[in-house]
Order: sequence, then structure tokens, then C-alpha cells
Amino acid sequence: MIMTVLFAMRHEKPELMEIGLMSMNALNEILISEPPTATIFYKSFYTGILRDTLTVMTDYRHMSGFKLQGYILQNLIIAVSRNIIDENCRILDHNEQEHQFATNSEYVMELLKGSLIEMFPNLNKV
Repeated sequence: MIMTVLFAMRHEKPELMEIGLMSMNALNEILISEPPTATIFYKSFYTGILRDTLTVMTDYRHMSGFKLQGYILQNLIIAVSRNIIDENCRILDHNEQEHQFATNSEYVMELLKGSLIEMFPNLNKV
């Protein structure tokens, strides 16, 4: 089911994109209020959701969904920064392996930086 929501978020048809974004935003808001469930869910899906959200945020064909994309990104960052995702549970990377950083927050910050540099090759890593 989550892959269907991610597909809808990336869809170029505005109506389908909107449904995908609203579904993902609603799911994130529910998970924020349920830390044990969020930990289990985000362990497997956090990296994919974050990367797909960044991809549609930086695509001009998805500009109409920018506000919801921003909410989704905000909730993903909140889930890590407020330890809604249990720190003892390491988020899986894009290879479905546990990340090797000291904390999930460090992993997410590196993932954000790396994804943005990948999407915008004219940026320099600082």
C-alpha cells in the first residue's frame, strides 16, 4: 500500500498527486502520535519517503503540491529530531541495511545533504 501512495505522490496528474500527498501527510500525522508504531513503520520506509518527497519538491511539475510536500518533510524531520522513532532502532538505508551513523538524526541530515547535492549538482558540499 505504501508504494501506491508513493507512486501517487510522484504522479504528474494533479488529482492523483494530491490524493497521494494527502494520504502520506495523514499517515505521517497519525504516526507522529504513535511512537511505537512510527518506529516500526519508519525503520523500513523512512528513507524512501524522504527521498521521494524531496524528488517531487524539486520537480516543477509538482509545484501545486508544495505545501503538502513541505508538511510531509516537516513531519519526517520531527519524527527523528524529537525521537519519535526510537533511537535504538536504526532506520534502513536505500540498500535496506541499517545505517552506520551514531544516531538517526545524523543519518537523516547526511541523507538530506546527499540527496540535495545529487539533485542539484551545481551545489558544493560544505
